Amino acid sequence: MEMRKVQFTGNSTYTISLPRDWVERMGIKKGDVLGMLMGENGQITITSSLDTKRSSRNKTIVVGKETPVHIERLLIGAYVMGFDGIVVKAKDRIDVAVKEKIRQFTRNVTGVEIVEETANSVVIKDLSDLAELSQEKATRRLHLIVRAMHTDVLNALQGNDQSLAQDVIKRDTDADRIYWLVMKEHNMLSRNPGITERIGVGIDESSAYFQIARYLERIGDHAVQIAHSVQALSSYTIPKELMQRFRNAHEFAITMMDDAMSSFFKQSASDANRIIDRRDEFKEMLRPILLSIRKIEADEAVHLALIEESIRRVAYYATDICETAINYCMLLNSTKD
Repeated sequence: MEMRKVQFTGNSTYTISLPRDWVERMGIKKGDVLGMLMGENGQITITSSLDTKRSSRNKTIVVGKETPVHIERLLIGAYVMGFDGIVVKAKDRIDVAVKEKIRQFTRNVTGVEIVEETANSVVIKDLSDLAELSQEKATRRLHLIVRAMHTDVLNALQGNDQSLAQDVIKRDTDADRIYWLVMKEHNMLSRNPGITERIGVGIDESSAYFQIARYLERIGDHAVQIAHSVQALSSYTIPKELMQRFRNAHEFAITMMDDAMSSFFKQSASDANRIIDRRDEFKEMLRPILLSIRKIEADEAVHLALIEESIRRVAYYATDICETAINYCMLLNSTKD
């Protein structure tokens, strides 16, 4: 860290000199205006860019021996890192399967469209407005989607409803879409603090939203895992007592998740701590489930154990959300009851 001494000039002005190498590298001249962003933790960020809008960044992906799935992962990576222009090109013709993955990608993310297409290239533009869906609204929306997925998957498990289980699996795309959006906004904010005023979120708050969105997305993944187990157990009837234990443990875990989200938005560290303390009670609810599974035939037992593990992970991710809430409360110097 480079140290600079504060000078007092005139009757009321405090000044500090800028590092010469930084000034030269950024091309700053006498009379130029710099931006200053004051953070909640006492930090001041000085930027040479006063642009509160997103800067144009383009990424080119060259198709070689990659599979369509590999190309899809690269596209998602470029999107969440904030590139608003993505060009996919090949030396010769782009394979039909790759083009289908590109179209699927544009359907699965927010605000992205194909604006140009030839035999050997596809140009994609991100036309979304950062201010259109705030990270707070997106995170709240993600919570509701994931909660609905879990409610439906337990009903599918209890009623052996295969169509409902399949619907839960399809809805995972909705959860991913919002998670990727929150991640993209966080990465863009990290690169360009100037957009703070535009989206109304500072880097610390954005980091908290990003972490929570990640936990929610993983909770959604476990709803999908349970749905796959429902499909695998389509010809098996779960014993009534075991099914009731599954439901009780699942409802307990979902309540922990709901309360964890509430503790974050209320900025209540004490609430978050009380939710974390429920984990021991939750563990006791799982013991008889595991004992029952051990008495069941191997094939069915595997999928029943996966259901138990997914329910367990929901509760554990809920405590992770609580820890994020506590960390954020400490940053705000808040210890609300």
